[in-house]
Amino acid sequence: MNDKDAKILEAKKQHKQQGKKLDSLLKDAGLYRQSQRDLMREKRAKEMEIVVRDCADQARRDAAMDDPLQFMESYFADRFYMAHASHHLEMVAAICHVAQFGGDQALSAPRGEGKTTVATVVLIYAMLKGWVRFPVIVCQTSPHAERIFKDIKYQFENNELLAADFPEICDPVRALEGAPQRGNTQKHNGESTRIEWKAGHLVMPRIMIGGEVSKYAGVSLAYFGLDSAIRGLIINGNRPDFVLIDDPETRESSSSPHQIAIRSQSIDRDIAGLGAPMTRISRVMLCTIQNQYCLAYQYTDNKQKASWSGKRFKMLDDWPKHREMWDEYIMRRTVGQQEGDKEGRDATQYYIDNKEKMNVGAKVSNPMRYDPIEMPDGWKVEVDALQHCWNIIADFGMDSFLTECQNGQPEETGAEG
Repeated sequence: MNDKDAKILEAKKQHKQQGKKLDSLLKDAGLYRQSQRDLMREKRAKEMEIVVRDCADQARRDAAMDDPLQFMESYFADRFYMAHASHHLEMVAAICHVAQFGGDQALSAPRGEGKTTVATVVLIYAMLKGWVRFPVIVCQTSPHAERIFKDIKYQFENNELLAADFPEICDPVRALEGAPQRGNTQKHNGESTRIEWKAGHLVMPRIMIGGEVSKYAGVSLAYFGLDSAIRGLIINGNRPDFVLIDDPETRESSSSPHQIAIRSQSIDRDIAGLGAPMTRISRVMLCTIQNQYCLAYQYTDNKQKASWSGKRFKMLDDWPKHREMWDEYIMRRTVGQQEGDKEGRDATQYYIDNKEKMNVGAKVSNPMRYDPIEMPDGWKVEVDALQHCWNIIADFGMDSFLTECQNGQPEETGAEG
């Protein structure tokens, strides 16, 4: 072999060795990238996996689920810190009955009596009780319905006691940390929770407890306005089974025969048809009568809408006997305000001095509804609920009181032609 052939052979050997080194480097780089992918996959899996606590107080939870009033006072003490009014008790019983057994119920209560608050909490109770699995909130407009929807979402996100005793719902919700898209990858014990916590609807998580799926898995909630398209609502193959209709009309619509007819058709056709085939959807309507032609009046009138089992609640169940003394009270309050006495102290003192006689025959539905504020000198703005009623009459007129507080209206107030 000459020198030239030897050099060529040596060059081939070196090239071959360099190729082996390159292959080794490429192989090592591939293994490194794969290991990094594995590490990131493991990291993401850990981030997607959530921990669900045990119930903090099973006895408290059981007691609350046995009684809706106990539930309200246990988990919503910030809202229900006073004795329940008689009509509140009737409202709770009526809503629970419809949620459990079906049918329709129309409830007309004075404005400011907390009927929406009561109904919202009772709806949460009915969902946790398992009576309803897909309730829908419907109001006069979508923004009104959205406020109730957001309030319910807020409770599952921020109510500490509710989260402590119902962790199978609240812990997955809190793990989203305000980012609904995380629900697409959220897992519990390696299984997808299938939670949906969106702006327009929610679906409760699927959590395994003791080898069984939580009974709340798949429970849904949505909302609509009567001014939007309601028909054909389906979430994950499920159709609504309960509708909470809150204040279905505006002041303008309550005086328009055309709008009254349209909204009535929506309630009787669109909402009534939301349920699954061959099933009757349960409906509860909360309203306040504005005139004797409006939806609230029709649906709480058992002669016009007998199937709705209408109930009308008043702020003042029985009027006082000595009305002339209350006329004197109104005059004193009006004159006092005209002369700069904003609190109507002269009228209040007149009531305090003659309270026993002025109370004869009177009965208020909610004894706790009055302004308890005291002025810097200790003077009480109002001393009881009966005085509160007459302050409304004095300041806003009898027609306003009959409309907003008594669910009644003079005959001459009717629908516009």
